[in-house]
Amino acid sequence: MTRPVSHVELGTERRERIVRAVLERSAPLLAVHAAPPGPTVTLAGWLRPALAAAAVVAIVATGFLMAGGSSVRAQPAVSEALGYPAPIVGWVEAGRRPSVEELLVTMEVRNR
Repeated sequence: MTRPVSHVELGTERRERIVRAVLERSAPLLAVHAAPPGPTVTLAGWLRPALAAAAVVAIVATGFLMAGGSSVRAQPAVSEALGYPAPIVGWVEAGRRPSVEELLVTMEVRNR
């Protein structure tokens, strides 16, 4: 078993050689730690805060939707928003052609 060497027991020249050797061997590792982080490392640092913010938004939105579910009004269909008469929408959805009488009745009702 070797005993620890005190810096006092070493000569100045030998101590300097040991320090120089340690610095030379550790230079690659020190260079890695001294390099600025790349964009991937920077973005990875934002992962946890972004996930936390997304969780907060999801919880707040869920609470809002559960609390105000009955007051939400159904959105009108596109055909209703465009003002198409209900019989025409029914014919298109069914995929059938209306008769001449049906067209006349629909147009008369719409013109009133």
